[in-house]
Amino acid sequence: MTKVFFTVGDTPDFLTLGKTSQELDEEGYVNRRGLSRKHIFESVKHSLERLQLDYVDLLQCHRFDDETPIEETVSSKSHVEFSVDDRPSVIRCKPFTTSSTLGTHDILGCRRAMLGNSTQCKVRTPSRAVATTNLEQLLDYAIQNGLTPFISMQNHYNLVYREEEREMFPTLKYFGVGSIPWSPLARGKLTRPLSQQTTRGGVDRIINGYTSDSTDAIVKRVEELASKKGVSMAQVSLAWVLNRDGVSAPIVGTTSLENLYELLVSKAAIDIKLSEEEIQYLQEPYKARAVMGHI
Repeated sequence: MTKVFFTVGDTPDFLTLGKTSQELDEEGYVNRRGLSRKHIFESVKHSLERLQLDYVDLLQCHRFDDETPIEETVSSKSHVEFSVDDRPSVIRCKPFTTSSTLGTHDILGCRRAMLGNSTQCKVRTPSRAVATTNLEQLLDYAIQNGLTPFISMQNHYNLVYREEEREMFPTLKYFGVGSIPWSPLARGKLTRPLSQQTTRGGVDRIINGYTSDSTDAIVKRVEELASKKGVSMAQVSLAWVLNRDGVSAPIVGTTSLENLYELLVSKAAIDIKLSEEEIQYLQEPYKARAVMGHI
């Protein structure tokens, strides 16, 4: 798996986070960010070299690039020649789409870049309710021009943040695009009782964004239901996400192998069954909140 948008430094100690485009350009990183045709192809090439692979079967666009025309991201067609482990290869690509789309029908066509239909892209936009609009523009351009549309989107979704249900999920369903939500456990908020505080909970702005009376009520109900079922709060929270229509596979982050084993093997969340009454009980306290975009 690889992703494209941000600048990757030439050396591990080169930090790009927080630097402006102008600052990066002045340090020699011109055309090494965003979803331009040049950056997409070079990113794939360098990912293959770093990963020592012949192809990447999952390529994601990490942001929407409003500085690059959709046409360039979605439809550039050409041959890209490079070598991996001294094995010369020619890639015939067709670009995907941007901000949530990879940009390249070109890259999609590349056997070394990805495997046929397994190509995936995601749309993650700033804290503005524009993701759905951008997604529709990208999909429409790809479909109308006979190009390869992306097939998945990575969006922000969990029990205490459900704003994606308003516009994004209906759009994904209409176009047949899958969803691979990030932060399904709300940055750990849904994995422990309210009485258990963590250092991260005091400094993480995403966690702070969840703060509300409705969030507290939901966390208490998750704790109650987990105790009743004899499983962890994380397992109940993940089981709820897996139960949602349109969710293909949530992206789970853990701080230990023990936690990962708990979620995927020992009483795996995928095996936990929630009744309709239990689902409604967990959802009932939810109140609409401001849109929270990418990290």
